[in-house]
Formats: sequence, structure tokens, C-alpha cells
Amino acid sequence: SGKIVLPQPIQYSASSAGVRREPDKTWRDFLNIAVAYYYDTGKTQELYEEFLKFRGIDPKKSPPIIKEMWAK
Repeated sequence: SGKIVLPQPIQYSASSAGVRREPDKTWRDFLNIAVAYYYDTGKTQELYEEFLKFRGIDPKKSPPIIKEMWAK
């Protein structure tokens, strides 16, 4: 219930994730590789568009996750 509002003008902003700093960097390194893989293969954008459609939002009216698509 409720209404989803996309503020205008839509602006691009970077985001990231954080993990606890630990001596063993294995988990951090794995996450970096996994996130880069999903981004580079377009999976991040695909999942984002599925979420938007599920919420009744046209993905073409929302800024993309992949920055290279922003100028399109």
C-alpha cells in the first residue's frame, strides 16, 4: 500500500557496500570479485530492473545501476 515517487530531476549517485575490517581479507576480496562480476555481466542491472517491475515502476523511467548506461 502506498505510492512510489521518483524525485525529479533524477540524479545519479555512486553507492557501495561496507564490511567490517578484519586481518583476514579473504571475505572482503571475495565480495569485491563477486560484486565486480555481477556488475560487469549486467546481472546487477537485471536484478534491479526485475525489482522495479515488481514494484510497478517502469525501469526506463528510473536511473540505471550501471553507470555506463546513464548517458543512454
